[in-house]
Amino acid sequence: MADSLEETDPGPARALAATGARGHQVFFGAVLPRAWPAVVGHLLYQLEVNVRSATLLGIVGAGGIGYDLLNAARVLQFPVVTTIVLMVLGLVLLIEGLAVWVRKVYA
Repeated sequence: MADSLEETDPGPARALAATGARGHQVFFGAVLPRAWPAVVGHLLYQLEVNVRSATLLGIVGAGGIGYDLLNAARVLQFPVVTTIVLMVLGLVLLIEGLAVWVRKVYA
């Protein structure tokens, strides 16, 4: 996310600083509004990675949805396995779609 903040045009930040704005005023007034779509995109990407990682960690014994997935596969409850996999896939696609929408609307 720091790269997103560094890639913003420094002109508006310098202009605010030249008028006597403090550091937090420059950040919230010039830097963050221009970097907001990229920051939200990075946050949603990290959420997507965490959902997939939590599923895999659960399979190896950390608990959560992966634990339920592994137990259903062990007792051959394939409708439950399919439902869990489709729910995780749907959640990942929903998060990705939200990230694409945010980038499109605010870019």
